[in-house]
Amino acid sequence: MIQSIHRATLILDYVAQHNEEGCRIIDIATAVNLKVNTTFNIIDTLCQLHLLQQENGGKRYQLGAKTLMLGNKYLQSLSLYKIAYPLVSKLSMDFGENFYVVKEEKGKLSYVIFLESTQTVRPIRNAVDNINLHSTAIGKIFLASMKEIEFEKFLKENTPMSMFTKHTIVDEQDLVKELSIVKNTSCAFDREESELGIQCMAVPIFNAENNLEAVLGTSIPTQRSLEKLMNTLLPAMKQVAEEIMLKLGRDQMLCIPKS
Repeated sequence: MIQSIHRATLILDYVAQHNEEGCRIIDIATAVNLKVNTTFNIIDTLCQLHLLQQENGGKRYQLGAKTLMLGNKYLQSLSLYKIAYPLVSKLSMDFGENFYVVKEEKGKLSYVIFLESTQTVRPIRNAVDNINLHSTAIGKIFLASMKEIEFEKFLKENTPMSMFTKHTIVDEQDLVKELSIVKNTSCAFDREESELGIQCMAVPIFNAENNLEAVLGTSIPTQRSLEKLMNTLLPAMKQVAEEIMLKLGRDQMLCIPKS
């Protein structure tokens, strides 16, 4: 355990418990069993990081704005998982396929939920990667939801686009046409574009601010026809996405906003 981080955590915990009235340095030092000078130095650093702030003419300390931001981030992530997990679990039980919810944060994509298929033949779980956005169903949802300037940046940083299979879309105009369809239908497909033998389908999940919160997707081996599953699986996925969005505070129908 790193001593300085442990001490800073003790200070934050104490201030949090007495945040309404604020805390004096002498009281904090006594509570965490540190010298006043040591306590002051740690508090000064926490204030610079906006984890603490001075109140009442600088004599007392309260939690800073950064703690609110971190708390909100945690709650947002937790609420998405709590809301989505039971709904996606039922989807997995009903269809027996694998389902996942992917979220973007600080430019990186990561799984919030991943439920394995119960089928005998099932796809291997692959890491989500920003490099292959143009070739995956979930990636196309993220691309279709980008503002124009963000999409132009993606094209600039990924030209020429990587070809993973003979089905991968690598032409810019073809990709633009594909994303136009994604926007109009609020769903995306990967027909062996990222990996041979695997086909994928994805739908967007928006939050109350009309921003893309996450993507719900599934991967299916080509042995089970995606086209046959579309009539039942796609409506079910859209319904689950709608239910998640309603619980996130969005009261509009599923639709990718026009950038």
